[in-house]
Amino acid sequence: MERRRRFSFSSKIVKQEIPSTNFLFLTKGTYEFESKRLQALKALVQKLDLQRNVKFLGQVRQIEALYQLSDVVVLPFRSVFSMMSTPLSLLEAMASGKPVVATRVGDIPEIIKHEENGLLVKPRDHVSLARCVLRALTDKSFAERISSNAKSFARSRDWSVVVDSYIRLYKN
Repeated sequence: MERRRRFSFSSKIVKQEIPSTNFLFLTKGTYEFESKRLQALKALVQKLDLQRNVKFLGQVRQIEALYQLSDVVVLPFRSVFSMMSTPLSLLEAMASGKPVVATRVGDIPEIIKHEENGLLVKPRDHVSLARCVLRALTDKSFAERISSNAKSFARSRDWSVVVDSYIRLYKN
């Protein structure tokens, strides 16, 4: 809830600069995103006058298609809540070939090199988050460069590539 609330504030800043921008908020499921919290977030979106620009989506089965519809993928984590400190969604987003803006938590700074293959911001810094989103939306050559670098990085971490490298290692 908190990360989506903070991104709502970032969305307001982005909308002021680019009024036609639309935002998709994804949720994992009801166990994480209870209806009370969803209602509170919808109320905040309305208070910020973002209701025309924000769409709430539940669990998405075809995430790749959604990435392709996006201009920027934003992953505003406050912390990483799993056994892995690298969210799978980060690698999926990088593989999509879209610019990725993420927060500096867990192993994310080991994966994303700021301004090389993505953009990094401190958790809870909605102003910096908005600035990075705006940069990715407005500086097309920069966005293409970091997207290409991110896609190359993700491809090098593909399971088939990793397995092949281990097989070669064991054969030698």
